[in-house]
Amino acid sequence: MLNLDLKYLFDLYGEQFVNDLIKRLNEDGSNTTGKGAKSLSYNSTETGFTISGKKYLGALSDGLKPSQFKNQDSVEGAPSPRNLEEWVKRKVAVGADAQEIKRLSFAISRAIWKKGTIKSKNYQGTDFIDFVINKNTGSLVRDVAEETLQQIGTALEMQIKREYKNVQVK
Repeated sequence: MLNLDLKYLFDLYGEQFVNDLIKRLNEDGSNTTGKGAKSLSYNSTETGFTISGKKYLGALSDGLKPSQFKNQDSVEGAPSPRNLEEWVKRKVAVGADAQEIKRLSFAISRAIWKKGTIKSKNYQGTDFIDFVINKNTGSLVRDVAEETLQQIGTALEMQIKREYKNVQVK
């Protein structure tokens, strides 16, 4: 039986995806506080890899619709104003005092809860996740296919040698 082990490839590509995500966040100016980039990590197995990070990175990449919030009657699904403060300080109200930053953070949180971010001021997200996926998927698929064929070929060769070691061709 063939047991493919592609973990080394998925380690390589998991690291590449994470590095490219961080690079793209830095290039498009989305890495304001650095917390999102620092939260990115990957976990690989013999059959694939997963990338994880702060939940808001998906919203940053794709934007948010108001309907994405679980309960429209409460601000439960809204981003925390406290979590927005550093972003507001660096991107929205440079030089503002602490009270103004808190007020703006609360207002932005409330607006996101009510309206989402998609089509709000034409924000469609940064698409940094799709960008990295599209950039790396072709080479990942090619490398997995090549390694799979190589492992299948080696396994078949070993099986044939085991089964037919006493056969002589004349």
